[in-house]
Parts: sequence; C-alpha cells; structure tokens
Amino acid sequence: GYGGSVRVWDLTTGEPTRHLTGLTGHAGGVWSVAVAELDGRPHALTVDWDGSVRVWDLTTGEQTRHLTGHTGPARSVAVAELHGRPHALTAYADRSVRVWDLTTGEQTYHLTGHIFGI
Repeated sequence: GYGGSVRVWDLTTGEPTRHLTGLTGHAGGVWSVAVAELDGRPHALTVDWDGSVRVWDLTTGEQTRHLTGHTGPARSVAVAELHGRPHALTAYADRSVRVWDLTTGEQTYHLTGHIFGI
C-alpha cells in the first residue's frame, strides 16, 4: 500500500493473516510484491518508486536485505531459481531488468534493450 504496509493472506481461506506496517525505507508506497522462501522461511520482496528492493522475513516482520544499485523507479518484482539459488528479477522505469542473488544480495545481471517502458 501507499503507506508502506503489506498484508499477508491465507490463500486457502482468503483471510488476512498478518498486516505488516512500518516497513520503513520506502520513499512512497509499495508498488509490487513477490514471495520467496529463504533459509527455510517465507519472505516478501517489495519494490518502490525510489528504486529500492527490500526483503522482509514474513515470520518476524523484519527487513533482512536492502538491494540497491538503481536510482530510477522500480515497477515490478518476480522470483526465480537460477543455478539452484533464489533470485529476484526487478523491472525499472528505464526499461531495464536487474537480477539479484537473494542468498548474497548481489546483483548478478543487468538486462537492457527493452524498447517500450511504462
């Protein structure tokens, strides 16, 4: 949400199970969310217009990583497994995609060349 909050829903019942508020660090609202299992625990990845990508432990509500390296607005985030490790893919308003190793927090790829941006 625009207030920097994330709601966690039970996909079986459709009921909210947790409302994470005070996700500090985003300049505006949370624009996109993805989920991943890291170290055997559920995590949410959030992106914002300030270009930041933040990783939150959904069990504790604590931020576990802050992925930096881009100054433009981040539009979306997805998660994939590459080389046996969890990675985040983030899309930016400048029409680039960055790939992040979620185990190390390091950027592994910076993909450019998309013609149309949003």
